[in-house]
Amino acid sequence: MHANLIPYFSELEIAKITPLLLEWFIAKRLDDGVKKSTINRNLACLRKMLNKAIDWDYLRENPVKKVKLFSEKEYIKERVLTAEEEEKLLNACSEHIKPVIIIALHSGLRFGELISLQWKNISFENIQIKVEKTISGKTRYVPINKTLLKILKSLHNKNDNNEFVFPFKSIKTAFKIMKKSIINMTRSELVYFQKIRKDENINTIVQSY
Repeated sequence: MHANLIPYFSELEIAKITPLLLEWFIAKRLDDGVKKSTINRNLACLRKMLNKAIDWDYLRENPVKKVKLFSEKEYIKERVLTAEEEEKLLNACSEHIKPVIIIALHSGLRFGELISLQWKNISFENIQIKVEKTISGKTRYVPINKTLLKILKSLHNKNDNNEFVFPFKSIKTAFKIMKKSIINMTRSELVYFQKIRKDENINTIVQSY
């Protein structure tokens, strides 16, 4: 049993672990100054053990399922992506995936928004990108900086006969390969494409803890 769970549950019969008892456990851990994310890990560990008890016919229902876990959005932190990290990121890309990453860094578009991006949504006249398929369902406009303008015009010259900015089907596979490569940027950090952000001057990665 996990070390953090032993003081609370080691002497209890499995059937006596109820949702009410778990709520008490959560309250006690909070009073002790334990982070919500740590409590979530404790409950996940307990849930796994109790699922095994169900498999072995010691328990009929897992009480952890009736307990609401904490949201961990508050633990998402944003930091500046260094020039060295950006270079490693781009070096890990194949040539046809590199424009996708550059545009993501300079626009803040999510992966789904990028692969569905069409030329009709890009206005070279107004220097902006119209993003229609957003998570919120609302249309937003992204300004095009000099780097974006240069690469978009280059892509447009190559793909002007296709309605999509990125028409190739292998983009998802290429990205998965690239993502595995950049995990080694640092041992403790994972880079998630949909959380790469950049304004005109600053690169950022949203890092989850």
